[in-house]
Amino acid sequence: MITFNTDRLKFRKEEVTDINSIYEMLCDPEVGKFRGGVTKKSIEEIKEIIAENSNKFSVKTDDIAKGKGHCTFGVFDIDTDEFMGSCGLKFVNQ
Repeated sequence: MITFNTDRLKFRKEEVTDINSIYEMLCDPEVGKFRGGVTKKSIEEIKEIIAENSNKFSVKTDDIAKGKGHCTFGVFDIDTDEFMGSCGLKFVNQ
């Protein structure tokens, strides 16, 4: 598994075991303001998203550029492992 850390944060693939934390965050309307208005999703929808992200996870820019993969990381507190959000890399052809 690809992970990297800062002094405060750990970045890794989201896993099904993170589902309750992700669900809690997505149900928060304040968080939704910063996620393009996306708020509540069902647990089942979140499981599908995590599975899709896991299956298509790639750090190869060639895969990402061809739409064959993407690079999305869950962001976690390094001390408590609390889910803080997610971030990713997106290929932009210029």
